Amino acid sequence: MSLVTTALVVVAALAALAAFMELRTGWRFTRAAPITGTVEADDGALTSPLSHKTCVLFSLVLSRRQIDERGGASVQFVEQRPFTVRVGEKGFRVDKKDGAVAFVGLDVERRALPFLPQAVLGLLVARFGHLGHLWAEDFVVSATESVVADGATVHLFVDGGRVRTVSPKPLVVLGRAALRRGTRAAIVAVVAFGAWSILH
Repeated sequence: MSLVTTALVVVAALAALAAFMELRTGWRFTRAAPITGTVEADDGALTSPLSHKTCVLFSLVLSRRQIDERGGASVQFVEQRPFTVRVGEKGFRVDKKDGAVAFVGLDVERRALPFLPQAVLGLLVARFGHLGHLWAEDFVVSATESVVADGATVHLFVDGGRVRTVSPKPLVVLGRAALRRGTRAAIVAVVAFGAWSILH
């Protein structure tokens, strides 16, 4: 019985922590002043390796598996250049050197890769050296890519004069989703705590 009660305490604690984080994020996002602007590459743009979009940030996840396997291995590549979000006459600078910035709500493009595009192969070689050429050999490979495109319209959460969150979706939409997740996590925490109280 002690194993069950311990598990319930752990579940309740983790759910309560998740609820707190999600509800706090939801509260902040739904009450934040709306700031919407256009992405402008400052120091030269990137080209995303999968979709070949001109962007200031891309995230690429490559997954491989044997033909008869469900799971497998994956590797992630993230590149970001400093950029400005232009809001009227004002510009908000976004540079990872200035602190952590969360990119949320990005659209995701998924694609099977029967062969590796040259740009993707270049990333593998840069990461693994000559072994990069062999990374996909005899594997089924798929890719998932997200980008922040140059010229895209984005929504910002700014705190203390610094950009903390960048999203193509309005913050109020993200905030409502976070509130829903937080409410569900709170319910799990209450149920787990209630079960623990009964069994304890």
